[in-house]
Amino acid sequence: MTSTEEQQMLSSLTEISQNIKALLALIKDLTRQQGEADEKAYGQLVNIAHKR
Repeated sequence: MTSTEEQQMLSSLTEISQNIKALLALIKDLTRQQGEADEKAYGQLVNIAHKR
């Protein structure tokens, strides 16, 4: 493997790593948002149940 090919491979791996980090951050944020939505929906169900 030439040094140019090694450099291209390292650049590709760095880009892949950055993309994975961005995806993990997105998944973490979406999971947090889903948890908040679940808690809100549960609270609404509890309120409805108490009104009956």
